[in-house]
Amino acid sequence: TTERCSRGQGMSMTGLECINWNSSSLQGKKFTARRPEADTLGLGNHNYC
Repeated sequence: TTERCSRGQGMSMTGLECINWNSSSLQGKKFTARRPEADTLGLGNHNYC
């Protein structure tokens, strides 16, 4: 299943906390807070969608 996030809340639709964009669990993924354009994309040290 694909988990959806309640935009801007840091929680999934099921109430689980979303992962922080700086998390090492996202290493190798396309979108992380370590991307050069992370600020433009709204990615940073937070778990908001």
